[in-house]
Amino acid sequence: QVLAAQLLSSIDKFQQLGMNRDFVKMLHTQRDLMVQHLEAYESGKGERNDELRNTLTEIDRKLKLVEESTRQGAVRRAQEAIRPKYWSAASDGSLVKRLDQTIDKDIRSALAEMLCTDHPEWLGQGRDVRQKEAYTKLCLVDAWRIENMDIYRRYDQEKRRIKGEIDTRSIVIDTPNIRPSLHASSVKLPGDLLEGANEVRVLHGTKPSHVIPIIYDGFNERVSGGPRSYFGQTLYFAEDAGKCDQYCTADCKEGPVEKSDANDAKMLHEMLYASSSEHPGEVFYMFVCLHVMGKFVRTKSKEPDAPNLDHPDYHVWANPQRREFACIPGLKPAVHYHSLIAEVGEDILRYREIVQSRAERVYPEYLIAYRRSM
Repeated sequence: QVLAAQLLSSIDKFQQLGMNRDFVKMLHTQRDLMVQHLEAYESGKGERNDELRNTLTEIDRKLKLVEESTRQGAVRRAQEAIRPKYWSAASDGSLVKRLDQTIDKDIRSALAEMLCTDHPEWLGQGRDVRQKEAYTKLCLVDAWRIENMDIYRRYDQEKRRIKGEIDTRSIVIDTPNIRPSLHASSVKLPGDLLEGANEVRVLHGTKPSHVIPIIYDGFNERVSGGPRSYFGQTLYFAEDAGKCDQYCTADCKEGPVEKSDANDAKMLHEMLYASSSEHPGEVFYMFVCLHVMGKFVRTKSKEPDAPNLDHPDYHVWANPQRREFACIPGLKPAVHYHSLIAEVGEDILRYREIVQSRAERVYPEYLIAYRRSM
Protein backbone atom coordinates (compact mmCIF):
# COMPACT_ATOMS: atom_id res chain seq x y z
CA GLN A 1 0.00 0.00 0.00
CA VAL A 2 2.86 2.39 0.80
CA LEU A 3 4.56 1.65 -2.52
CA ALA A 4 1.27 2.15 -4.37
CA ALA A 5 0.68 5.51 -2.68
CA GLN A 6 4.23 6.65 -3.43
CA LEU A 7 3.95 5.62 -7.06
CA LEU A 8 0.64 7.42 -7.59
CA SER A 9 2.11 10.50 -5.92
CA SER A 10 5.20 10.34 -8.17
CA ILE A 11 3.08 10.06 -11.30
CA ASP A 12 0.97 13.07 -10.33
CA LYS A 13 4.08 15.06 -9.41
CA PHE A 14 5.95 14.31 -12.62
CA GLN A 15 2.85 15.06 -14.71
CA GLN A 16 2.87 18.56 -13.26
CA LEU A 17 6.61 19.11 -13.63
CA GLY A 18 7.02 17.47 -17.03
CA MET A 19 8.70 14.18 -17.84
CA ASN A 20 11.50 12.65 -19.78
CA ARG A 21 12.27 9.03 -20.59
CA ASP A 22 14.42 8.57 -17.48
CA PHE A 23 11.48 9.54 -15.24
CA VAL A 24 9.18 7.15 -17.08
CA LYS A 25 11.73 4.36 -16.74
CA MET A 26 11.99 5.03 -13.00
CA LEU A 27 8.20 4.89 -12.63
CA HIS A 28 8.11 1.54 -14.41
CA THR A 29 10.82 0.25 -12.04
CA GLN A 30 8.72 1.33 -9.06
CA ARG A 31 5.66 -0.30 -10.59
CA ASP A 32 7.50 -3.62 -11.10
CA LEU A 33 8.74 -3.50 -7.50
CA MET A 34 5.17 -2.98 -6.28
CA VAL A 35 3.98 -5.98 -8.31
CA GLN A 36 6.69 -8.16 -6.75
CA HIS A 37 5.62 -7.14 -3.25
CA LEU A 38 1.94 -7.60 -4.08
CA GLU A 39 2.49 -11.11 -5.46
CA ALA A 40 4.56 -12.04 -2.39
CA TYR A 41 1.86 -10.62 -0.12
CA GLU A 42 -0.92 -12.54 -1.90
CA SER A 43 1.13 -15.73 -1.88
CA GLY A 44 1.67 -15.47 1.88
CA LYS A 45 -2.00 -14.73 2.56
CA GLY A 46 -3.24 -17.28 0.06
CA GLU A 47 -5.80 -14.83 -1.31
CA ARG A 48 -6.11 -12.05 -3.88
CA ASN A 49 -5.99 -8.42 -2.71
CA ASP A 50 -8.63 -6.77 -4.89
CA GLU A 51 -8.04 -3.31 -3.45
CA LEU A 52 -4.36 -3.28 -4.41
CA ARG A 53 -5.13 -4.92 -7.76
CA ASN A 54 -7.53 -2.08 -8.51
CA THR A 55 -4.84 0.39 -7.51
CA LEU A 56 -2.41 -1.37 -9.86
CA THR A 57 -4.92 -1.05 -12.69
CA GLU A 58 -5.16 2.70 -11.99
CA ILE A 59 -1.37 2.98 -11.95
CA ASP A 60 -1.11 1.19 -15.31
CA ARG A 61 -3.74 3.52 -16.77
CA LYS A 62 -1.86 6.60 -15.59
CA LEU A 63 1.46 5.22 -16.81
CA LYS A 64 0.02 4.80 -20.32
CA LEU A 65 -1.09 8.43 -20.27
CA VAL A 66 2.35 9.44 -19.04
CA GLU A 67 4.07 7.48 -21.82
CA GLU A 68 1.86 9.03 -24.50
CA SER A 69 2.40 12.51 -23.07
CA THR A 70 6.16 11.93 -22.97
CA ARG A 71 6.13 10.63 -26.55
CA GLN A 72 4.17 13.64 -27.79
CA GLY A 73 6.52 15.95 -25.91
CA ALA A 74 9.52 14.32 -27.58
CA VAL A 75 7.87 14.74 -31.00
CA ARG A 76 7.18 18.41 -30.28
CA ARG A 77 10.76 19.01 -29.15
CA ALA A 78 12.11 17.25 -32.25
CA GLN A 79 9.87 19.41 -34.44
CA GLU A 80 10.94 22.59 -32.71
CA ALA A 81 14.59 21.61 -33.17
CA ILE A 82 14.25 21.56 -36.97
CA ARG A 83 11.47 24.16 -37.32
CA PRO A 84 12.90 27.12 -39.27
CA LYS A 85 13.49 30.03 -36.90
CA TYR A 86 11.98 32.52 -39.35
CA TRP A 87 8.58 30.80 -39.45
CA SER A 88 5.73 32.62 -37.76
CA ALA A 89 4.98 31.98 -34.09
CA ALA A 90 1.26 31.55 -34.76
CA SER A 91 -0.22 28.43 -33.16
CA ASP A 92 -3.56 28.46 -34.97
CA GLY A 93 -2.60 25.49 -37.15
CA SER A 94 -2.53 27.55 -40.34
CA LEU A 95 -0.33 26.07 -43.07
CA VAL A 96 0.17 29.34 -44.96
CA LYS A 97 1.38 32.71 -43.74
CA ARG A 98 0.56 35.64 -45.97
CA LEU A 99 3.59 37.87 -46.48
CA ASP A 100 2.93 41.41 -45.32
CA GLN A 101 3.76 44.18 -47.79
CA THR A 102 5.59 46.14 -45.11
CA ILE A 103 7.01 43.65 -42.61
CA ASP A 104 7.99 41.10 -45.27
CA LYS A 105 8.87 43.56 -48.03
CA ASP A 106 12.41 42.16 -48.48
CA ILE A 107 11.08 38.62 -48.94
CA ARG A 108 8.41 39.81 -51.34
CA SER A 109 11.05 41.75 -53.27
CA ALA A 110 13.24 38.62 -53.61
CA LEU A 111 10.24 36.58 -54.78
CA ALA A 112 9.37 39.28 -57.32
CA GLU A 113 12.92 39.07 -58.67
CA MET A 114 12.52 35.32 -59.13
CA LEU A 115 9.72 35.99 -61.61
CA CYS A 116 12.12 37.84 -63.92
CA THR A 117 13.04 35.76 -66.95
CA ASP A 118 16.16 35.92 -69.09
CA HIS A 119 14.09 35.63 -72.27
CA PRO A 120 10.83 37.62 -72.12
CA GLU A 121 10.42 36.98 -75.85
CA TRP A 122 9.88 33.28 -75.04
CA LEU A 123 6.93 33.89 -72.70
CA GLY A 124 3.77 32.18 -73.95
CA GLN A 125 5.71 29.98 -76.38
CA GLY A 126 6.49 26.27 -76.34
CA ARG A 127 4.80 22.87 -76.52
CA ASP A 128 3.88 22.92 -72.84
CA VAL A 129 2.01 26.26 -72.83
CA ARG A 130 -1.49 25.83 -71.34
CA GLN A 131 -2.91 29.30 -72.12
CA LYS A 132 -1.54 31.06 -75.18
CA GLU A 133 -1.54 34.86 -75.06
CA ALA A 134 0.83 37.78 -75.63
CA TYR A 135 2.81 39.13 -72.65
CA THR A 136 6.41 40.03 -71.76
CA LYS A 137 6.48 40.20 -67.94
CA LEU A 138 5.47 38.19 -64.86
CA CYS A 139 4.57 40.53 -61.99
CA LEU A 140 4.16 39.54 -58.33
CA VAL A 141 0.71 40.24 -56.86
CA ASP A 142 0.74 38.34 -53.56
CA ALA A 143 2.82 35.73 -51.73
CA TRP A 144 2.61 33.25 -48.87
CA ARG A 145 5.09 31.15 -46.93
CA ILE A 146 4.08 27.51 -46.45
CA GLU A 147 4.63 26.31 -42.88
CA ASN A 148 3.71 22.63 -43.01
CA MET A 149 5.77 20.87 -40.36
CA ASP A 150 4.81 17.36 -41.52
CA ILE A 151 6.16 17.93 -45.03
CA TYR A 152 9.15 19.91 -43.82
CA ARG A 153 10.19 17.22 -41.33
CA ARG A 154 10.10 14.61 -44.10
CA TYR A 155 12.17 16.90 -46.34
CA ASP A 156 14.70 17.73 -43.62
CA GLN A 157 15.18 14.05 -42.79
CA GLU A 158 15.85 13.17 -46.44
CA LYS A 159 18.20 16.12 -46.84
CA ARG A 160 20.26 14.96 -43.86
CA ARG A 161 20.23 11.38 -45.14
CA ILE A 162 21.60 12.45 -48.53
CA LYS A 163 24.26 14.63 -46.87
CA GLY A 164 25.30 11.67 -44.72
CA GLU A 165 25.38 9.39 -47.76
CA ILE A 166 27.56 11.84 -49.66
CA ASP A 167 29.97 12.17 -46.74
CA THR A 168 30.24 8.53 -45.70
CA ARG A 169 30.53 7.21 -49.26
CA SER A 170 32.92 9.99 -50.32
CA ILE A 171 30.67 10.90 -53.27
CA VAL A 172 32.06 13.78 -55.29
CA ILE A 173 29.28 16.23 -56.16
CA ASP A 174 29.38 18.94 -58.81
CA THR A 175 27.75 22.35 -58.47
CA PRO A 176 24.42 22.47 -60.35
CA ASN A 177 25.16 26.07 -61.45
CA ILE A 178 21.63 27.28 -60.91
CA ARG A 179 20.81 30.29 -63.09
CA PRO A 180 22.77 33.19 -61.49
CA SER A 181 19.88 35.66 -61.18
CA LEU A 182 17.65 33.04 -59.52
CA HIS A 183 20.43 32.06 -57.13
CA ALA A 184 21.11 35.71 -56.27
CA SER A 185 17.44 36.22 -55.39
CA SER A 186 17.29 32.89 -53.55
CA VAL A 187 20.05 33.74 -51.06
CA LYS A 188 18.13 36.88 -50.07
CA LEU A 189 15.41 34.69 -48.57
CA PRO A 190 15.67 33.62 -44.90
CA GLY A 191 17.42 30.36 -44.05
CA ASP A 192 20.74 28.88 -45.10
CA LEU A 193 21.03 26.33 -47.90
CA LEU A 194 22.96 23.10 -47.27
CA GLU A 195 25.57 23.36 -50.00
CA GLY A 196 27.17 20.02 -49.09
CA ALA A 197 23.98 18.33 -50.30
CA ASN A 198 23.41 20.70 -53.25
CA GLU A 199 20.31 22.23 -51.67
CA VAL A 200 18.89 24.88 -54.00
CA ARG A 201 15.71 26.85 -54.62
CA VAL A 202 13.84 26.15 -57.85
CA LEU A 203 10.42 27.01 -59.32
CA HIS A 204 7.29 25.01 -60.12
CA GLY A 205 4.25 26.36 -61.96
CA THR A 206 0.86 24.70 -61.70
CA LYS A 207 -2.87 25.25 -62.14
CA PRO A 208 -5.10 26.45 -59.26
CA SER A 209 -6.65 23.05 -58.52
CA HIS A 210 -3.21 21.63 -57.65
CA VAL A 211 -2.24 24.34 -55.16
CA ILE A 212 -4.12 23.07 -52.09
CA PRO A 213 -3.00 19.42 -52.46
CA ILE A 214 0.61 20.58 -52.65
CA ILE A 215 0.23 22.84 -49.60
CA TYR A 216 -1.37 20.07 -47.54
CA ASP A 217 0.54 16.99 -48.71
CA GLY A 218 3.52 18.19 -50.72
CA PHE A 219 4.38 16.95 -54.19
CA ASN A 220 3.46 13.46 -55.35
CA GLU A 221 5.52 11.86 -58.10
CA ARG A 222 2.99 9.01 -58.41
CA VAL A 223 0.39 11.31 -59.96
CA SER A 224 2.86 13.40 -61.93
CA GLY A 225 3.82 13.13 -65.57
CA GLY A 226 1.75 11.82 -68.44
CA PRO A 227 1.94 10.59 -72.03
CA ARG A 228 3.48 13.90 -73.19
CA SER A 229 6.04 14.08 -70.40
CA TYR A 230 9.66 13.99 -71.50
CA PHE A 231 11.04 12.48 -68.30
CA GLY A 232 8.48 9.95 -67.17
CA GLN A 233 6.50 9.85 -63.94
CA THR A 234 8.65 12.33 -62.05
CA LEU A 235 8.49 15.88 -60.68
CA TYR A 236 9.52 18.79 -62.89
CA PHE A 237 11.14 22.08 -61.80
CA ALA A 238 12.95 24.93 -63.51
CA GLU A 239 15.36 27.76 -62.78
CA ASP A 240 13.58 30.23 -65.07
CA ALA A 241 10.03 31.39 -64.30
CA GLY A 242 9.34 31.49 -68.03
CA LYS A 243 9.44 27.68 -68.17
CA CYS A 244 7.21 27.23 -65.12
CA ASP A 245 4.72 29.77 -66.45
CA GLN A 246 4.00 27.44 -69.37
CA TYR A 247 2.15 25.05 -67.04
CA CYS A 248 0.01 27.67 -65.30
CA THR A 249 -3.66 28.43 -65.87
CA ALA A 250 -5.58 31.42 -64.55
CA ASP A 251 -7.44 31.75 -61.27
CA CYS A 252 -10.10 34.47 -61.24
CA LYS A 253 -12.27 35.95 -58.51
CA GLU A 254 -15.25 34.16 -60.06
CA GLY A 255 -13.36 30.86 -60.27
CA PRO A 256 -10.81 29.06 -62.44
CA VAL A 257 -10.70 28.79 -66.21
CA GLU A 258 -11.49 25.06 -65.90
CA LYS A 259 -15.10 24.91 -64.67
CA SER A 260 -14.57 21.43 -63.23
CA ASP A 261 -12.20 22.98 -60.69
CA ALA A 262 -14.83 25.30 -59.15
CA ASN A 263 -14.97 23.54 -55.76
CA ASP A 264 -11.18 23.49 -55.50
CA ALA A 265 -11.09 27.21 -56.30
CA LYS A 266 -13.54 28.01 -53.50
CA MET A 267 -11.33 26.20 -50.97
CA LEU A 268 -8.25 27.91 -52.35
CA HIS A 269 -9.77 31.37 -52.10
CA GLU A 270 -10.88 30.73 -48.51
CA MET A 271 -7.35 29.67 -47.59
CA LEU A 272 -5.43 32.46 -49.32
CA TYR A 273 -7.76 35.45 -49.19
CA ALA A 274 -9.57 36.76 -46.13
CA SER A 275 -12.66 37.51 -48.23
CA SER A 276 -13.75 37.24 -51.84
CA SER A 277 -13.36 41.02 -52.17
CA GLU A 278 -9.62 40.59 -51.50
CA HIS A 279 -9.08 38.36 -54.52
CA PRO A 280 -6.92 40.41 -56.91
CA GLY A 281 -8.59 39.20 -60.10
CA GLU A 282 -6.90 37.03 -62.71
CA VAL A 283 -3.69 35.56 -61.29
CA PHE A 284 -1.46 32.53 -61.82
CA TYR A 285 0.35 30.47 -59.18
CA MET A 286 3.97 29.38 -58.89
CA PHE A 287 5.83 27.65 -56.05
CA VAL A 288 9.35 28.48 -54.88
CA CYS A 289 10.73 25.16 -53.66
CA LEU A 290 13.64 23.94 -51.60
CA HIS A 291 15.21 21.02 -53.47
CA VAL A 292 18.06 18.80 -52.29
CA MET A 293 19.74 17.76 -55.53
CA GLY A 294 22.63 15.77 -54.07
CA LYS A 295 24.57 13.91 -56.77
CA PHE A 296 22.77 14.74 -60.02
CA VAL A 297 22.96 13.16 -63.47
CA ARG A 298 22.77 15.16 -66.70
CA THR A 299 21.30 14.47 -70.12
CA LYS A 300 20.00 16.20 -73.26
CA SER A 301 17.74 13.35 -74.33
CA LYS A 302 14.11 12.58 -73.51
CA GLU A 303 14.44 8.92 -74.50
CA PRO A 304 14.13 6.02 -72.00
CA ASP A 305 17.72 5.02 -72.89
CA ALA A 306 19.01 8.59 -72.59
CA PRO A 307 22.80 8.67 -72.19
CA ASN A 308 24.58 10.16 -69.20
CA LEU A 309 26.34 13.32 -70.43
CA ASP A 310 29.24 12.88 -68.01
CA HIS A 311 29.55 9.11 -68.49
CA PRO A 312 28.39 8.39 -72.10
CA ASP A 313 28.64 4.62 -71.66
CA TYR A 314 25.95 4.76 -68.95
CA HIS A 315 22.24 5.60 -69.05
CA VAL A 316 20.30 8.15 -67.03
CA TRP A 317 17.42 5.89 -65.99
CA ALA A 318 17.40 2.70 -63.93
CA ASN A 319 14.58 1.25 -66.09
CA PRO A 320 12.51 2.07 -69.21
CA GLN A 321 9.59 3.29 -67.04
CA ARG A 322 11.77 6.26 -65.97
CA ARG A 323 10.67 6.25 -62.35
CA GLU A 324 14.13 6.02 -60.80
CA PHE A 325 17.53 7.36 -61.78
CA ALA A 326 20.43 5.08 -62.66
CA CYS A 327 23.16 4.14 -60.20
CA ILE A 328 26.26 6.31 -59.82
CA PRO A 329 29.08 4.56 -61.72
CA GLY A 330 31.79 2.95 -59.62
CA LEU A 331 29.99 2.76 -56.27
CA LYS A 332 29.56 -0.57 -54.47
CA PRO A 333 27.06 -1.06 -52.88
CA ALA A 334 25.11 0.87 -55.49
CA VAL A 335 23.74 4.36 -54.87
CA HIS A 336 21.19 5.94 -57.24
CA TYR A 337 21.63 9.48 -58.50
CA HIS A 338 19.60 11.91 -56.40
CA SER A 339 18.26 14.16 -59.19
CA LEU A 340 18.53 14.95 -62.92
CA ILE A 341 19.35 18.06 -64.92
CA ALA A 342 18.01 18.17 -68.48
CA GLU A 343 20.44 20.41 -70.34
CA VAL A 344 19.49 22.53 -73.35
CA GLY A 345 20.30 20.86 -76.68
CA GLU A 346 18.93 17.96 -78.72
CA ASP A 347 15.43 17.43 -77.24
CA ILE A 348 15.50 20.48 -74.89
CA LEU A 349 15.02 23.69 -76.86
CA ARG A 350 14.77 26.67 -74.49
CA TYR A 351 15.10 26.04 -70.76
CA ARG A 352 17.06 23.69 -68.53
CA GLU A 353 14.79 21.50 -66.41
CA ILE A 354 15.44 19.91 -63.04
CA VAL A 355 13.81 16.55 -62.49
CA GLN A 356 13.15 14.67 -59.24
CA SER A 357 11.89 11.12 -58.71
CA ARG A 358 11.23 11.41 -54.96
CA ALA A 359 8.77 13.91 -53.46
CA GLU A 360 10.51 13.95 -50.07
CA ARG A 361 13.48 15.73 -51.68
CA VAL A 362 11.39 18.84 -52.37
CA TYR A 363 9.67 21.28 -50.00
CA PRO A 364 7.18 23.87 -51.38
CA GLU A 365 8.48 26.87 -49.43
CA TYR A 366 6.62 29.84 -50.94
CA LEU A 367 3.54 30.32 -53.09
CA ILE A 368 3.48 33.26 -55.48
CA ALA A 369 0.41 34.77 -57.13
CA TYR A 370 1.40 36.73 -60.23
CA ARG A 371 0.01 38.44 -63.31
CA ARG A 372 1.06 38.35 -66.93
CA SER A 373 1.54 41.80 -68.46
CA MET A 374 3.18 43.67 -71.33
